[in-house]
Amino acid sequence: MQLPFKFEQKTTFKNYIFSSVYYISLQDTIHSMATSEDKNIRKTFTVLENSKTDNEKFAALLLFAKTTNAKELSLEDRKRALDAIGVTFFNRLLKSKNIPEDCEVDVYRSLALKILSGLCGDNQLVLEFEVYKNLRSINDIITDSDSQEDMIIDCYDLLSAFAQTEEGSIKLVDYGTVTALSEVITKHLPGCEKGQIILQSVLQLCGDYSWKKDTPSMQVVLEHFCKQLETFQDERKFDLCAVVSGIVSSLPKDVAKKSLQRTWFKSLVHAIADMFTSKLGQPQRDPALRLASSVLDKLGVDCILPPNRDDCKLLLVIIHLSCIEVRISLENLNPDQIMSKADTLVSCYNLLELIICHMTSAPSLKLDENQVLQLHSAMEGAFNSVIFYLREQSELEIQRVDPSQIVLASVRVLGSWVAEETSALKARVQEILPFILKLCKCQLKCTKTKRPSSKEKSVKFKSDTEDRSESTLSSELESCTITQEETENNTIPENVDLSKDSSESHSDITSEDVKDSCSCDASEFDNSNHKHLVNQDSTNSDSTRTNSEESEKLEINKSDQSVCSNSTSSGTSRSMETLCGVFLNLVVLEPELIAENEELHKVTQSIFKCAKLICNKEDTLTLWANIITLGVFFLRQQAHVKYDKDDLTKFFSMVVSFIKAPYTSLTVDSAEVLSVAELYIPVWDSIYQLWYLCIQGKLYIPVWDSIYQLWYLCIQATTSCLPMYPTLVYAMMSTGFLPHIIRLLNKVHGRNVDEDTLLCLIGVITSLVTSEVKAVDVLRSCGGFEFARLYNCSELEKLIEK
Repeated sequence: MQLPFKFEQKTTFKNYIFSSVYYISLQDTIHSMATSEDKNIRKTFTVLENSKTDNEKFAALLLFAKTTNAKELSLEDRKRALDAIGVTFFNRLLKSKNIPEDCEVDVYRSLALKILSGLCGDNQLVLEFEVYKNLRSINDIITDSDSQEDMIIDCYDLLSAFAQTEEGSIKLVDYGTVTALSEVITKHLPGCEKGQIILQSVLQLCGDYSWKKDTPSMQVVLEHFCKQLETFQDERKFDLCAVVSGIVSSLPKDVAKKSLQRTWFKSLVHAIADMFTSKLGQPQRDPALRLASSVLDKLGVDCILPPNRDDCKLLLVIIHLSCIEVRISLENLNPDQIMSKADTLVSCYNLLELIICHMTSAPSLKLDENQVLQLHSAMEGAFNSVIFYLREQSELEIQRVDPSQIVLASVRVLGSWVAEETSALKARVQEILPFILKLCKCQLKCTKTKRPSSKEKSVKFKSDTEDRSESTLSSELESCTITQEETENNTIPENVDLSKDSSESHSDITSEDVKDSCSCDASEFDNSNHKHLVNQDSTNSDSTRTNSEESEKLEINKSDQSVCSNSTSSGTSRSMETLCGVFLNLVVLEPELIAENEELHKVTQSIFKCAKLICNKEDTLTLWANIITLGVFFLRQQAHVKYDKDDLTKFFSMVVSFIKAPYTSLTVDSAEVLSVAELYIPVWDSIYQLWYLCIQGKLYIPVWDSIYQLWYLCIQATTSCLPMYPTLVYAMMSTGFLPHIIRLLNKVHGRNVDEDTLLCLIGVITSLVTSEVKAVDVLRSCGGFEFARLYNCSELEKLIEK
């Protein structure tokens, strides 16, 4: 674009400016001003604002640059100057190619950048003044090796202002600056060090978006840094750890899954192995551990195991070093020093969680006995230090309204350990359990006070006031509410049609607020188009009661596999599921404590509230299943405790939903087989999902969490609870549980119904029939005889005949 400056052909730019009558008059005016700096600035603004033509504005701009110091101007003065100049004027200066004679080629661009960087060195002004409209011009300047040094510096000052906020970083991505920065870095152009810092900031604020917008450029820059990390054999290797860690941490899930095929992956693993097989001092150990944590978190523990490595020695070295680092930090450093090492400590905690999860859910590492003992000893020592630190914190006379992140991270990682290792350090864990529960109570209150935004995918809690203001039961529920007499007599109201399936009668038991919060409407799950099948990976259960304590503990530990893997990536859900796993093990190890301790009775009441507020939808389904299962286990030990009848009614309706909802039928080769409802597909059993992928012709194996074990545990505990809670009997009968299960299993005619699942369902059906006489009539009306004979249930057949 050509600027409308009227320069004479025979007059140089310099002579023109300094001979301009207008400019001289302005200069004389300035010299005649009072020496007061404030007056000087105000009059300069007046001259700038009164300039009409581009010639006048250009001259005034030169004067403004000469007589003011942008760094000393207030935010209001900067806004005033920018408004007076106008964004379009800067646009023309940056794009104009009509340069006066005897003038440097970049005179216009240099002036525009100098003024912009001086006035807009603020993350608010670069957005308000719409400087982002000039980003493409700035990109051209930083990628041009012939650009002047001063211009490049000014460009990076502006880009730094953008990179300070998420909104500004998104603008950099949208206008191609991240692509330009990757070119600057990989080609080592002037300013590449500053460009690297800006790119790191952008990736920290909106890394996932950067990858989705321009994956090829991001792959190129990651390839560049990983190659350097592999090649450098001096301190530069450890300086690069933070850079590579930031880029790897920003990898989206779909890109991370395909990363094992990239050339940068091999360089990265080789560099990590090179670092951890060398002698590392403290300055080198910190960045190396943080990098390892990011890589294993994003790419999985398998990335440093065979076939990517010859053996598992690298993993063992990393875990041992993490344990050592935890012990050194928590046992030898004072609180301030511990806080200064927060990043490294959290990275070590993450590595410990990852190895716990991998060892309990993935194939065996094939360690020899000596390696197993050494690893367990190292981890036990690390967690002993964590307990030592938490005990010190518990003894401090400090109001625990907002505990430090290190304290919370320590509780979290200890929860991962206790959820899987219930015997080691048991006595020491019990000593600090009151402090942990106090922290949990504090955090729950803080969560209620600081409500998360709608964009956050964390669990959303309602405040106490909101919870009390909810209607306890709708008019529909009130019409069939169990009276005290009916509860005591263990009977069912006459006005409820028990032979109906839950799709017809479910509204008779569930209030509207429960429907909304729990999505219990069975019609969602009875759809024959729901896909995926269920695999069974558990031990057999007794038909009417739960397994022995040891078998139950085994299953709880299995169910915690999903807790560990899910907690590493889902924020608040990253900690709630872990706590559920800890409490589940506590139920098995200390049933008397669950039964008698009043504080744990309050936990049960909290479970009632959480179950209502957490939806059984895709993003919170695993957490919801954990809470439902935990609640049933608590209630099994607390039958003597008097809880609010409405709370029990709502909770038991959700329990029935969890037991019943996962199963539906699927047509495979013109035959109906038992399958999993669509909502539960992503979080069910992986082996069964693999079978389904095979019949669908899909060859990849996605990584899912598994809640099948939670379902298995929940139905066992429910079977035990039926004789204790008439409200549970009522919930099962009123929601059409029996017709749904009987007709479904008759429909599939035993196809894909494994023995464990069948025994669980027969057990709960038998317990229901023995607890409620009207259940026999329901069985007769919905195919109970056919079911009993089809699945060889002689005991149930006898009950029906009676």
